[in-house]
Amino acid sequence: MIRNFVYPYLYGSFDSSFFSFFNYIEEVLNVNYNCGAKWEWYKNTSNFGFIYPLENICIISRKPVFIRMVDGILHSDNSPAVEYADGFSVYCLNGVRVNKELVKTKAEDIDPRILFKEQNAEIRREIVRKIGIERVCMKLGAKCIDKKGDYELLLLDLGDNRKRPYLKMINPSIKTYHLEGVEPSIKTIEKALNWRNGTSESPLVLT
Repeated sequence: MIRNFVYPYLYGSFDSSFFSFFNYIEEVLNVNYNCGAKWEWYKNTSNFGFIYPLENICIISRKPVFIRMVDGILHSDNSPAVEYADGFSVYCLNGVRVNKELVKTKAEDIDPRILFKEQNAEIRREIVRKIGIERVCMKLGAKCIDKKGDYELLLLDLGDNRKRPYLKMINPSIKTYHLEGVEPSIKTIEKALNWRNGTSESPLVLT
């Protein structure tokens, strides 16, 4: 049984939930697995990070120095979400991995135009969340040309003397705003949603 967990690597401390589950069965419910020494050394891998048992060498990584979470997801708005002793760090906002600059820079010092250079929709959402939708709209000279429910079609100034349409919408599950560019000739919410959904039919429900 144990050998199946060795290739290509062991999860170490990242398997802590697995060990906790079977420890409960073993110590509280008094179920004996009869795995002997193999089970004990496998449990002891929780003292480390990832472990790579190669043919002639074993690579063992340390556990992180800090892991910062909010509501069970990786998040820190001014420091690394995961930090190792050697300085390697992972930056996350609300579970989305982002670059160091976005986390370390104060909201008021971020140029909202970085939104239009970012291809990842989740990262764009976190940029808007950090800066604040009101400040984004103010800094980009937003002009609302159509509105329907929680949707707004905005003309935004990207700094090149041209205003382009962007669909402003709210994610109902996490209550955060998105800004998504649409085809330049679009003037209504209905056409923006049709273009976004790749259809010519009017949506029955705004989602």
